[in-house]
Amino acid sequence: MALIKCPECGREGVSDSAESCPSCGYGIKAYHEKITEEENLFEEQRKSETNQVQEKINVTIKQEDIISSDLINYDNPEINIMKKNKKRKILIIGIVFIILAIIITIITITVIKEKEKKEASIIMENNTENQFIDDIKYDINNMQQRSNDCEYIIDIVSTVWHSSIFDKGSRNDFNTNIKYLYSGDEYLDTKTYNKGYDICWYAKITGAQVQTLRNNVAAIKKSNLKLIDSMKVLQNYPDKYKDIYNETLALYQTYQEICSQANSPAGTYLNFCNTTKDSLSEFSSQYKKISAMIP
Repeated sequence: MALIKCPECGREGVSDSAESCPSCGYGIKAYHEKITEEENLFEEQRKSETNQVQEKINVTIKQEDIISSDLINYDNPEINIMKKNKKRKILIIGIVFIILAIIITIITITVIKEKEKKEASIIMENNTENQFIDDIKYDINNMQQRSNDCEYIIDIVSTVWHSSIFDKGSRNDFNTNIKYLYSGDEYLDTKTYNKGYDICWYAKITGAQVQTLRNNVAAIKKSNLKLIDSMKVLQNYPDKYKDIYNETLALYQTYQEICSQANSPAGTYLNFCNTTKDSLSEFSSQYKKISAMIP
């Protein structure tokens, strides 16, 4: 077992026997087995070619020995020596050419393998970049949708808050009325005093609006749990998209401020209105900026 770098997200220290990367889910084991299989295939091919060349050399030497024995002139020793020397030179030249052929073959195969690895690396890098952009698009659109839910909540809270202060017909304070909005109490379109329902009657907030507010609160909570994990994944961004990541991080921080204001309204009425207005405006500007940056 060895620790390797995930080829998909770049995470260090991933076991080559792990089924998948704990960060991005890429199939580490399958990838490692494929690389090992390719390396074994290359080694077998190299050994096979070397054996073939050695067999050719042995055959050549055997043939040369036969030829030399056939051409021996027992009557003229000098001629025999010259012939043997000539054949030996031819044999040496042949061996040199065979060795060169082996070297060229090995170099060619090595170059081809490196080219294939480089192409695979480029494809993997492109896939990583495309996945990053897809994740960015999904996350910012998700935040945009949930910010609209927050804005709906803020509008209802602002209306009820205003009525609690300025509507003399309300008999409950702000805290009681707002607590009712976020509770699971049944809505009644009557001037009921004991559970804070009267403020909704005076503020003209319907039961359907209250239920929508509560649904939005639940949807935001569920979505935010996924966003936390998604933002962690985006930390492994390609270098060329660093600026996009930084802008997305700033958008996420503004989004969290909006969620906090929508889920836990606090402070004074005037401060709440101004803060939420500024946060929503800032979010809108940041969203447009990121959208323009995404390729």
